[in-house]
Amino acid sequence: MGSHAVIVCDTHTWLWWAVEDARLSSVALAALDDERDCIGIPAISVWELGMLAAKQRITLTVPVDEFVHRVLARQPVQLLPVSPEIALAGSRLPIHGDPGDRLIAATAIIHDAPLITADAQLQALPFLRTLW
Repeated sequence: MGSHAVIVCDTHTWLWWAVEDARLSSVALAALDDERDCIGIPAISVWELGMLAAKQRITLTVPVDEFVHRVLARQPVQLLPVSPEIALAGSRLPIHGDPGDRLIAATAIIHDAPLITADAQLQALPFLRTLW
């Protein structure tokens, strides 16, 4: 990552960014276009995207595997693995909900990074920095 700060993307954020979806807010788009930042994609959100494709809840113009690899090859995108610290932080978060959200929030917390998300439940967490 070098001197770049990290911004962490929720699953819908990096999907919408990759397909240039108009649902991205102007704040989110500006953060994603800031060349000083590394765009962090939590590994769990790759799984979430795969599940959405498998359940046919999203439609992509290429197979999901190809789509993911294309996004991950873009600069300055970085895959953020689920480390033991992230896994444990996610298990301790005082939030209810799906494990994906817990691990995405924990990824942002452990990386001391803002989370770009339209998810109102995540935005409402006082201990999580969010952008939208």
